[in-house]
Amino acid sequence: MLDYSKNLATEETLGLLLQLAKEMRVAEMTHAMFRGDKINLTENRAVLHTALRNRSGRPVVLDGEDVMPHVNRVRPKQKKNNCPAYFFF
Repeated sequence: MLDYSKNLATEETLGLLLQLAKEMRVAEMTHAMFRGDKINLTENRAVLHTALRNRSGRPVVLDGEDVMPHVNRVRPKQKKNNCPAYFFF
């Protein structure tokens, strides 16, 4: 999502942004993120932002294992201690 409500974006600007998104493979990388692929190239691991935001009760699988039980165990401690969302799998 891009909030450009306070910017003067022309049709040309939007076209250029869409072209850049295609060149940067944004859609492909988004799908890879949701699949749990290792797209964090610096640390060679999955980003799992979806697991941190998952409140649906559905599993989020990484390397054949549902990581949600771990996330759900840590989440109350995180909230109690006002900690940022850092989980390492």
